[in-house]
Amino acid sequence: MTKQVRINTETGEVTAKREHPAPIHQPAVWYDEKRDAAPEFNPDTEVIEQDNKLVGDKYVYGFKKRNRTEQELADLLRTKWAEVRIKRDQLLKDSDFTQLDDSPADKLAWKTYRQQLRDITNQTDPGNITWPVKPE
Repeated sequence: MTKQVRINTETGEVTAKREHPAPIHQPAVWYDEKRDAAPEFNPDTEVIEQDNKLVGDKYVYGFKKRNRTEQELADLLRTKWAEVRIKRDQLLKDSDFTQLDDSPADKLAWKTYRQQLRDITNQTDPGNITWPVKPE
């Protein structure tokens, strides 16, 4: 049995102790332990980074929380807007048939809906989009 401790890497405080058989053939146990040790964070403004250390003769899994850099925030915003556009483009594509001459759909209602989809990027927060309601 291997003795293990979980240490808060910011304070050095031991937060948990256990004995573990350390089976080499079951690495999933280690992954679960890493997830358990990760602190809560706001993914919109913070990042969690691994901070594994050798403490004495023991290898300790740890995590550090830090604020996102300006570049990371800008990249995240760009990614969120790209995801919104992908969804918007798919909704437009799915409603293309409504604008065909022989379509039985209410063309005016669908035209309004499609314009609302195009105007989605005028909203300010890509994480809180108000999507238009599809006509019946």
